[in-house]
Amino acid sequence: DPGKTVTLGDAAGGGLVLATLAALRDAGPPLPAAAVLLSPFTDLTFSGDTIETRGAIDPWIDRSLLEPVTRL
Repeated sequence: DPGKTVTLGDAAGGGLVLATLAALRDAGPPLPAAAVLLSPFTDLTFSGDTIETRGAIDPWIDRSLLEPVTRL
């Protein structure tokens, strides 16, 4: 039952949860009741300024750790 379902993703999993929700939305079935995103990695191009303006808020992840991952 989507009304009783919660999706959860951490880091890259947060980006996958968002991509899944967008695909479900576009396909038309009912969406899960909620989503929980922990440090979602959503901007692999670093084109937004959030990594600079709010990156220090996340105690585990910073740009120096993320940049090598995006090259993989």
